[in-house]
Amino acid sequence: MRIHTRLSSILTLAVIVVVGLAAKPAHASLAPENTVVTNHGSDFTFTYDASLSGNEKVVGGDFLTIAGIEHYVPGSVFSSPGFSSMVSTTGGITDITWVATKAKGGPLGLDFGFLSTISELGLGSYAYTDHSKGGQMLGGSGTLQVPATITPEPASITSLGLTGLLVLALMLFGRIKRARSPGTGLEAFA
Repeated sequence: MRIHTRLSSILTLAVIVVVGLAAKPAHASLAPENTVVTNHGSDFTFTYDASLSGNEKVVGGDFLTIAGIEHYVPGSVFSSPGFSSMVSTTGGITDITWVATKAKGGPLGLDFGFLSTISELGLGSYAYTDHSKGGQMLGGSGTLQVPATITPEPASITSLGLTGLLVLALMLFGRIKRARSPGTGLEAFA
């Protein structure tokens, strides 16, 4: 009886864990959910979606910051109504912060975005705050796709160059060795 109860408890726990892992948590906040890139003439529009559930709201001062943006087009920031924006660029890397100017309650879909001169995707980061309907401050951070120039590291380029030289040297050494071997038909190349 005791073994049966213990086995039953373990099986129940296993089922709870499997169901918990299989279920996706509801995602609703100012956290960006998607990265959509569209061609806009010679530039590219980067749009990020966020959604507030019926249990969440934004109040004045809540924000979303996306950091690590390359090739930002000045003056191209946009958002859903009720947000102002601040842009900071240092060393060619741009951070954009959208700040709520008035309270909005969910459920609500929001869009944030900007233009970039490139469409390549790299890894950037975000941080946000919002509130529960009860007034508790919520927030979080994570990574997302942003426009970024992907360049190989100098060590990778050097490594490829040295590998190529080594292969070339081995090919030439093999050709010279074969050319000197009698009976290979390559004596004319020696």
